[in-house]
Amino acid sequence: MADVDVLVVGAGPVGLTAACELRRRGVRCRVIDRLPAPQPFAKAVGIQPRTLEIWDRMGVAREALAAAAPLRGQLLYVNGAEQARIELTLPPEVPYRFAALPQYATERILAELLARWETPVDRGTELVDFEQDTDEVRACLVLPAGYAVRAMHRSDGRVDDLLVCIPLPGRNRYRMSMLVPPELSLPQQPSEEEVLHGLETGPTPGLPHIQAVLDRLSPQPTRASALRWSSVFRISHRLVDRYGAGRVFVAGDAAHIHPPTGAQGMNTGIQDAYNLAWKVALAVRSAASEGLLRSYHAERHPVGEEVVQRTVRHAGSGVQADPDDPSTVMQREAQLLVGYRGSPIVGPDSQPDQGPAAGDRAPDCGGLRHALTAFPFRLFDLLRGQEHTLLLYADDEAQLAPYDEVVASARRGAQGQLSVWVIAAPYLRTDGLVLPVVHDGLDAFRQMYGARGGEGFLIRPDGYLGLRDAPVSGPGLVAHLALTFRG
Repeated sequence: MADVDVLVVGAGPVGLTAACELRRRGVRCRVIDRLPAPQPFAKAVGIQPRTLEIWDRMGVAREALAAAAPLRGQLLYVNGAEQARIELTLPPEVPYRFAALPQYATERILAELLARWETPVDRGTELVDFEQDTDEVRACLVLPAGYAVRAMHRSDGRVDDLLVCIPLPGRNRYRMSMLVPPELSLPQQPSEEEVLHGLETGPTPGLPHIQAVLDRLSPQPTRASALRWSSVFRISHRLVDRYGAGRVFVAGDAAHIHPPTGAQGMNTGIQDAYNLAWKVALAVRSAASEGLLRSYHAERHPVGEEVVQRTVRHAGSGVQADPDDPSTVMQREAQLLVGYRGSPIVGPDSQPDQGPAAGDRAPDCGGLRHALTAFPFRLFDLLRGQEHTLLLYADDEAQLAPYDEVVASARRGAQGQLSVWVIAAPYLRTDGLVLPVVHDGLDAFRQMYGARGGEGFLIRPDGYLGLRDAPVSGPGLVAHLALTFRG
């Protein structure tokens, strides 16, 4: 842990008050709490007038008054009859009265005040031991499990020292990455056709090299031990101009190489393969349309291009420097925003009022009920097959009548490789319907997908929405399926 003037252990109202007052007076402090997040419980709720006076001096009385409720007194009942009434009255010169405020609100107000001095609470961090002498206290902290650590040193606007630690299964195991020491860097000049990327032969880092970086950059004193494996890894970036030529296709590192920032490489490659495999399978069975295999490049090359650009940018500045809002950044890093709008094999590129558009990832939802089960389904339970899945939403009995004919046309267009489910509104009677039915018990499907009565959703084998058709029609489905299946 870096040196600070004061270590505050515990981020409840007491610890936060101490930290705020220390920072208000220019004292460097660090606040830790072993809990991973603030607790949502009321716990302590009574606020005394003197506390409000203190908060007035600290500058948060206004926020407390806005969130609190008056506490005027207490009524005492015995066997249902009122026996006493206590009024919480004070002399008129006392500026504040008694109040009720849940502890989570108190902690929020004080944490927001502390943040004004750019002092966050390090959550999931526990004090496990300390020792002291006449000069200092040395505290032993346990950092939160499951968190990666990225520590950098900047000079003249550029990163000149770097440490990245990724947790691995096992106790205190990490994969550690750092800039290669000068004595281990081998000057290599690639040919015009060669791109140097990956593990190098030659000298490898030892524990002294690793410890030196830890001594410079680790946020707390750390001793490296039990080195299992090390190497020098050269980072480059490249993107092929074509993901396929004739009967040959590339995926993963053969298609795109880039910095390992955000664990994007392997995951992008897995999605390459997932996109390609179902298309190749149809081609092998002579069931694919003429343009199906060409859609692999059309869909995945833009993804590879975006990943290469983003990982190169993040390698230098970190994910936290991304200008988008944190929610968007996290979903993009999780690869949940990958989509294929405008692909030659998805439906019209039109944005619905609500829910995913053609080409978007088909999201999951829960609460689907089947007449033969006592437990609810998730939508993903219905999408685990190897074929396309047609979801037909209905919120009125009149919409069910044409579904048999629609499905017959769609199955012919998909050469029989089509799974079908009717998703009915919770109240809709479906007695006598031959097609398999689940009811949207929590109304979650309608809300998640923005579904309208009579609308059809065609989900591809890779979990992307190929078509939204409202109202669903046999000819519309057949015309769309011709983009994928040979006629």
